[in-house]
Amino acid sequence: PWLRQLLGRRQVVSTLIHGRQWDTALSPFEAKLTADVVLAFFAQMGVDSDERERQFWQEDVGVVSPHNAHGRLIVREIAERLLSGVGARTYLPETELMECLSTTVYSVEKFQGSDRRLIVGSVGVSSVDRLAAEEGFLYDMSRLNVLISRAKHKMLLICSQQYLDYVPRDRDVMTVAARVREYAYDLCNESQVYDVPFGSGSEFIELRWMVSKDP
Repeated sequence: PWLRQLLGRRQVVSTLIHGRQWDTALSPFEAKLTADVVLAFFAQMGVDSDERERQFWQEDVGVVSPHNAHGRLIVREIAERLLSGVGARTYLPETELMECLSTTVYSVEKFQGSDRRLIVGSVGVSSVDRLAAEEGFLYDMSRLNVLISRAKHKMLLICSQQYLDYVPRDRDVMTVAARVREYAYDLCNESQVYDVPFGSGSEFIELRWMVSKDP
């Protein structure tokens, strides 16, 4: 249900918030959520040939993550599912699929290419200690700018509650963190909580999206 809600035509600006607290440089849960979104979008876009799949990875979707290790985890999660033969499947040889994914999942510093229909930003860090140690890096305005400027139709930020609640010590970084909170809570002004399977159990997520306040 949350994927249908997220990928609905009217859901243009969204935030996906989770309660994990100990992720330091990569987040298996965020990698799973990111793969869920990308593969649901893959199916929604009707990818049905190798040519169309190449176009999908080049033009339709882009994923931005601060840490390369988290980006590599997202790539592995997507590739393993597409190659498993269960659900959405790839039309490309494994080596070509991995090459395509390497040009789809980027750190902000390496993000290049044209605008994408859907841009997903996955923070991958929820540990308060790591947030404090890397606040200038993790609360970099260019990451939010990529979401805003490169998304042609939809943009999604995936992050922890602790990422949104953290108050930086540096005044300039504090300003950026406040902008991120405004994006998540003020711009995305409608919400729904879902229970999603993860590992041997499940986790709660809050999906927030923008609803116009105009009559």
